[in-house]
Amino acid sequence: MNFSLPNLMGGFIFGTFGFAAWRYGKGAQEWHPMLVGMALMIFPYFIDNVWLLYGIGSVLTASLFYSATRAEVTGTSSLRERIRAYVEAKLPGSGVSLACGLLESFQRRWNQNQFAGSSRMADS
Repeated sequence: MNFSLPNLMGGFIFGTFGFAAWRYGKGAQEWHPMLVGMALMIFPYFIDNVWLLYGIGSVLTASLFYSATRAEVTGTSSLRERIRAYVEAKLPGSGVSLACGLLESFQRRWNQNQFAGSSRMADS
């Protein structure tokens, strides 16, 4: 493990998200958030490259938000909101709300562009 500041920050951030996802998955008896949470907590110990650390962590975290979005479409509870509430309760004032808000605005724009692109393809 590399003890540079970017690696330590990445390990802390992804470990926090991982712990929240693992706790949620364990309590809700859902395997996907529990496994992804374990992966988010463990993988920073084995990755020395900063870009690879943030890349893998972002993909794993995005998979949590993607599964939460899929759960919203199917009518089940929102994993994203539960993770946000848990992390905010454990780390008040940590900027998690800002990070989640940025991810949600990106996701909204992504969905708008995706649906706009699919309707353009259907018209032609």
